[in-house]
Amino acid sequence: MIAVSLAAIALAGAIPVQLKDQPRIVLQAREIRLGDVVELSNLPEAMRTRLGGRLIGRIPQGHREITLTRSAVAGLLRRSVPALAPAEHVGKIHFVLDEPGSTRSKGCSVLTMPVAAQTPIGPDDVAPVACTKAGRSAAVRFDRRHSIARAAVDLAAGTELEFLAPPRPPSIETGERLTLVSQAGPVVIERGVNALQPGRTGERIFVQDDEGHVFTASVARAPTENGR
Repeated sequence: MIAVSLAAIALAGAIPVQLKDQPRIVLQAREIRLGDVVELSNLPEAMRTRLGGRLIGRIPQGHREITLTRSAVAGLLRRSVPALAPAEHVGKIHFVLDEPGSTRSKGCSVLTMPVAAQTPIGPDDVAPVACTKAGRSAAVRFDRRHSIARAAVDLAAGTELEFLAPPRPPSIETGERLTLVSQAGPVVIERGVNALQPGRTGERIFVQDDEGHVFTASVARAPTENGR
């Protein structure tokens, strides 16, 4: 059993959300919407539908790109939806306008290693290149719900892909056996659960225990060989 520490959390008060782990986000219009920058997979479906298209900002006229700090993006989210509590991260997000029909050159990526079919593709697996080919997007499936890029077929090193900065793959996958860790004072209780969705460190995911109960938990770092 893969040991990944989880801590159960209660859904009360402000709703914690995570900014997408992407340094570069390509937009099809000047509007920057909540779903462009937030991981929505851990929110209830009705809330995802209602909030995903919420406008939080725009790329100014006369500009095709803009760079915002993640702290600034978190502030825009709180201003648009006060009930959300985005976790702020160090770094910036570069927004690029790529309107349909645009003829400007696009940034692409090339695989630095072979990737098997259905395997997530992360930023450590690619290098930026100038685009030389077209129509390679079919080689990759992008799960927008969980922000995961996966190889649709076996891909060789050197394969050119039509994106520059894929999101970091999840640290756990759907169906993975995990360890739920709960602590009450000095007492630590561990029990096995199954992940019902992919997740990354710091995110909340749905899990199911052996009695069939489904609840949310936050993903912590995996324990080291010397302990938690």
